[in-house]
Amino acid sequence: MKSVKTEIEQIQKETSSSIQELLVLDQVKSRMNQASSALKEADNWSTLSSEIEELFEKQDVDAISNKLSRMQQSLNMLSHVPDYEQRCEHLELLKNRLEALVTPRMMASFGAQMTDQLKIYYTIFEEMERVSQFQNYYITYKKKLLLETMRNKTEMNENIESYLTLLYMALFEAFQKEIDWCIKLFTNPFQIAIQLVTDVYREFSGTVADRIRTAVEAESNKFDKLIRIQTIVEEFLKRFKVSISVYSQGSSESAISELTQSLFAPFLEFKLRYKDFVEQGLNEEMEHIKLDHEDFNKCCQLLSSSLHKAVQPLQEAESTCRKFCYGACYREFLKIAMDYLTNYLTEFKRVVKNLRERQRSKKEDYEENWDLFQKCLQVVQICGEIVFQVQSFYNSMEHNIVATLGDIFSDDEREVFIAFLPTKEKESLKSFYLSIQEEGIPKSNTLQNLLAKVCEEANLLTHDVVVVPVQHFIAVFRSLDVWRSQRSGGALTDLPAFSLSPQEYITKSGQYLMTLPQALEPYAEQNYLLIGTRTGKLPLVDNDDAYNDITNCWLISVAKMATQLYSDEILKLQQLSDNGCKQLVVDVEYLCNVLEDLELQPIPSLLQIRELLRCPSEEFNRQRVGKSDIIVETIRALRKL
Repeated sequence: MKSVKTEIEQIQKETSSSIQELLVLDQVKSRMNQASSALKEADNWSTLSSEIEELFEKQDVDAISNKLSRMQQSLNMLSHVPDYEQRCEHLELLKNRLEALVTPRMMASFGAQMTDQLKIYYTIFEEMERVSQFQNYYITYKKKLLLETMRNKTEMNENIESYLTLLYMALFEAFQKEIDWCIKLFTNPFQIAIQLVTDVYREFSGTVADRIRTAVEAESNKFDKLIRIQTIVEEFLKRFKVSISVYSQGSSESAISELTQSLFAPFLEFKLRYKDFVEQGLNEEMEHIKLDHEDFNKCCQLLSSSLHKAVQPLQEAESTCRKFCYGACYREFLKIAMDYLTNYLTEFKRVVKNLRERQRSKKEDYEENWDLFQKCLQVVQICGEIVFQVQSFYNSMEHNIVATLGDIFSDDEREVFIAFLPTKEKESLKSFYLSIQEEGIPKSNTLQNLLAKVCEEANLLTHDVVVVPVQHFIAVFRSLDVWRSQRSGGALTDLPAFSLSPQEYITKSGQYLMTLPQALEPYAEQNYLLIGTRTGKLPLVDNDDAYNDITNCWLISVAKMATQLYSDEILKLQQLSDNGCKQLVVDVEYLCNVLEDLELQPIPSLLQIRELLRCPSEEFNRQRVGKSDIIVETIRALRKL
């Protein structure tokens, strides 16, 4: 094996130089062949150049096309020669001459629809690498014919909707007619037919825009008219796409996208002015909403009817953003909606506050007025409905934003509907959509606080009305002689406390409180009233669980206010006789019993007063433990301890 290996190595050394020489010879031969081919092609170029002139004189387009193809082949082999650029220019000039020679014949063939002859011309243009030019000739020729036909069909129609319907019908018929013929001639028939329809429509776009502008200016509700017109465009585009899906086996998205942009171009100016139109429209609607009136009942009626008048335009504006702008203006609309609702709620709060101030100024209205109380409860109910409607509106808008923009950004064909937006704004809109999708519409502290303030004013208005009779009953408390007298109704001071009866001021107060549940009963199932009450909160009701029952929360608030007023009046007494003290204990006990019947607890201050009033003098210091110093010292002074 070693000897064989040695022999192989020896042979490789002896033949390596010979192989290198053969490689060099092969390279030389290849270069000589290339040089020879180049010389032949140069000679061939010269021959073809001279021969083609004779063919041009004979106008033999087939032969000219053949010669030009051979010249192109020769030129490809001569890319290294010094005059290559000049030869390219010369060849292009020859192609231009052939195109000029063929064009009249080709246009005549278009008119006669001579498919076989046109296929020959198509091949000629293909060999010249000018297929796009051939397509342009076809589109130009057909476009002229279609424009004349379509103008005759549509020019006499003044109504914009009828005009567009006829125009799109003519475009659709033209497409169906041309696509059948384009399939026989072109390798990309669908793009050609769609491009033809697009170019034809662009000739009408100026007229369409003018007619739309004129029609919209004559309408009070501009967007309603625009949506109706745009719906016609959408229906045509939908029908057009269905037709393409039947024919097309390839991709025609770019051509459809171009057509879509052309169809929606006349609406661009209105989409760009969406914010101005909506703000102006909502401001006008706000001016027409009357909330205030000198008469209390009529004012309540105005407040009640205002909600629908305020919300409906906002819903219509949101619908416009969705249907007309395809959600592209949702960011602007959110701010517009916020400002609009803020203005409405601010005015609503002002009117309710004025109602409260006017009602408080009527010092003579001390009688029980359940009708007025019910009217005030209706105001609270309206406020609750406002809270509900605002929340529902934002929930609905959040759903619509996600659904509308989700469809746009998940479908390339639909994304063309927002093509009028600059790239940066489109990216910003997508970020906005993703944010809403993940986190929802951000809550506005300003709006939430304003809603709470509106409900609070309505609660206070109602609370003032329902508490007034109790205030009136208790107002006479300190002026009663019984607190200073040693007798009570002719009785001597040594009569026991159980022989005393509650006085009129406290029995009227108790009876009034007992009547309150009955007055609230019709509203027990009123959800809006509960929402308004809970949102605005009630005086002296801090427990959130209390707001689960409308009767309970109002009863707690009124009862606590009544007992607070009573406690304050007791602590303002300047003197209290022994008999007066006994009578006061009876009165306080009566009120506590009434509260117990209502399943309510007296406030701590009243309980402390009761205990300090009825305890024996020797136990006073023991009873004072854990009680308010002010209450203790006041009662001590009254009892002269």
